[in-house]
Amino acid sequence: GYRPEKLPFGYDFGCEQAKRLKSALYSEYDKLFRKGLRYFLTGGAMGSDLMAADVILELKKEYGRQARNVISMICLPCHDHFRNWNQAEIDHLERILADDTSAFYVSDRPYYAGCMQERNKYMVDTSAVLVAVYDGKPGGTRNTVEYAKSLKRKIVAIRPDNVMRIELFSKKEDV
Repeated sequence: GYRPEKLPFGYDFGCEQAKRLKSALYSEYDKLFRKGLRYFLTGGAMGSDLMAADVILELKKEYGRQARNVISMICLPCHDHFRNWNQAEIDHLERILADDTSAFYVSDRPYYAGCMQERNKYMVDTSAVLVAVYDGKPGGTRNTVEYAKSLKRKIVAIRPDNVMRIELFSKKEDV
């Protein structure tokens, strides 16, 4: 998903547009919970990735005992992933990690060119469904959506500007 710079509301996660996006993510993840999916990966980037991680935690709390085997994992691309983050963003990630979410480092190296895409590729390779905050803008999210298409994964895109849901690709065997 998009970082705050690409979201129409930027860093204003309390505004109505951000709340609508979070609600749309909640609806998508709730459908996946109800279909029996129990392993959820998010990218751990500022913006829609951490919003998705928050939503998964909310659902786990709502489902209570039914969600006891649900695993939520933040996939971090490298060990110094948050080297340029401000303290509020670091605190947000740490709150998520302290609240029944694990972290997985895709690489044990410090930041390098391509580590974000390597992380995204790992998440697609190990997933049945890609839920993306995406409206076609070039960048890492588009590259990830295109990669998921090439593997014939089910892709649900949620446009951040008007919170419209679009299923980009699906096979009958997909969830």
